[in-house]
Amino acid sequence: MDSRGEVVLHQRKRHVCFFDAPEEACAAGETSSVARLRTEAGEVTIGIMICMDREFPDVTSDLVRDGAEVILVPNSCPLVDDPAVGDVRIAGVRALAFQSVLGVAVANYPAPKDDGRSFAVDALGRILSMGGPQPELVFADFDPDRIRVLQTEDWFRRVR
Repeated sequence: MDSRGEVVLHQRKRHVCFFDAPEEACAAGETSSVARLRTEAGEVTIGIMICMDREFPDVTSDLVRDGAEVILVPNSCPLVDDPAVGDVRIAGVRALAFQSVLGVAVANYPAPKDDGRSFAVDALGRILSMGGPQPELVFADFDPDRIRVLQTEDWFRRVR
């Protein structure tokens, strides 16, 4: 919702988890969208992807093509303490941000459902902030002007 309470983004998860019986019954979404939001830092183009979508390049590519500068990711899985993969999901989000030249904020369920660790990374893939396992608010400042400058620099693949 924007500052007036109007819905500006609606997203259906595009990659449904095959290992979760209730989720398997859901129909996957087919597209992603972005919205321009007014913020204290000026207008910012926001995109959204849901949980496992962050592991598939098609969702990010669509959001980048549509001008996303920051991607929001509601998430439900261990981010740090996964017994099978450790913190590789955080590394994946950092790489996604760097390769796509945008900010990413991941909001995860706290313990005991998942391991919390909500976090945000900048357009260079650097972690701006990370929470703990407990329920808490995690804040991060994205610099839209810096993101836009980075998006125009020729050493990034995004400009090709």
